[in-house]
Amino acid sequence: KTGRTEAHVFKGQVELRCGSDPIRHGGGRRLLGGLAGVVTADQQLDESPRRAEQSMFIRDLSEVNGSILDGRQLNLADIVGGGNGFGSGTVLGGIDPQTGAFRARLDAELTVNRAATHRFVATPDFAFIDSIFIPGYDVQPTQLSTTGLSSDVFGKTSGLIWGYPLNGACHEGVGVPRHRLMLDGITPDEVTGSALTLHSNFGITFDLEAIRRSLPAVVPVRLRARAGVSQTTTRFTPQEPSVVFWILVDGKVRQSQPMRVSDGSFEIDVALESADRFVSLAVTEYDSGNAYNWALFLNPRLELNVSE
Repeated sequence: KTGRTEAHVFKGQVELRCGSDPIRHGGGRRLLGGLAGVVTADQQLDESPRRAEQSMFIRDLSEVNGSILDGRQLNLADIVGGGNGFGSGTVLGGIDPQTGAFRARLDAELTVNRAATHRFVATPDFAFIDSIFIPGYDVQPTQLSTTGLSSDVFGKTSGLIWGYPLNGACHEGVGVPRHRLMLDGITPDEVTGSALTLHSNFGITFDLEAIRRSLPAVVPVRLRARAGVSQTTTRFTPQEPSVVFWILVDGKVRQSQPMRVSDGSFEIDVALESADRFVSLAVTEYDSGNAYNWALFLNPRLELNVSE
């Protein structure tokens, strides 16, 4: 509407000009990968340095098959992996439970069950994630967001955790070699679909307002996924692990589902309104303790309405 144009370069390089005629419009500006440039409404190059912002775009090229994704879904696992929701996240990337910072890999010291050291951590490294939390850490209401939103719906848990919230379907532990998790006979990967691994006693809060701000043409209208406990647990324990999955919107429970391995998976389908801000996903231990609670969300996503 204003005539202002931006170019964002993620790979390679381009030359940005105000027009195609170099005599009429003068020299251009070379943009390397990671940089952005602006042509103002009065056909002038803005020379101020700018960083390319992947989160501004609702169309992306899939590195899996080269097809164009039309931006109708925002992938939450990809966001947890440090991505923009359209496939730029790191597999096994996730959120450090002590600092809230991005973690790129699953190190050995995190592959054991251990006591959580923080009940709530903000996540400033993640544009679309407000925070992570430990549901049922103690008898106090659980803080869900940096705005002070809280909930008392979670029963008290052991406070034991494993790993960290991560992009992918993976587990490793004492006596358990690293392997990919399985749900409904599906081992999530780049072909079968994404997954978010969330061991019991972890929770994540996504910020819908931040998404709307960054992607003004996008309206999140629905949260969808399938969720359950990995079938691979049966290879390593005769017991049947059990967890409770929780979906909260602005601190109110929209879905809550106890699940055992033998239950397979259940469908998460939550409608979102324009006034909703925080979506929290959480998993707590149920009646089998914390061990082998290898919970995962298969293809967790926000469905979007996109202005044409």
